[in-house]
Amino acid sequence: DKLLDKALRELGIKGQTMGERLKSADKMWSNSKHVWTAHKLRNRIAHETDVRLSNEITSRALSAFKQALKDLGAI
Repeated sequence: DKLLDKALRELGIKGQTMGERLKSADKMWSNSKHVWTAHKLRNRIAHETDVRLSNEITSRALSAFKQALKDLGAI
């Protein structure tokens, strides 16, 4: 999530928050639903104390972040 936010900022994507930047870049994503799901998962992990994740959910989120970085040309 932090890497994606850094890439968005470096590309000059407008928005004061990560959510605003994700919305501004909406047309850049090959699958915006997956990007948003991964970002929301990150927020749950950061703000809730007892989040339990399966390997499958974790893997999907990491794949979504990786694809988003590819979509931006960051990797």
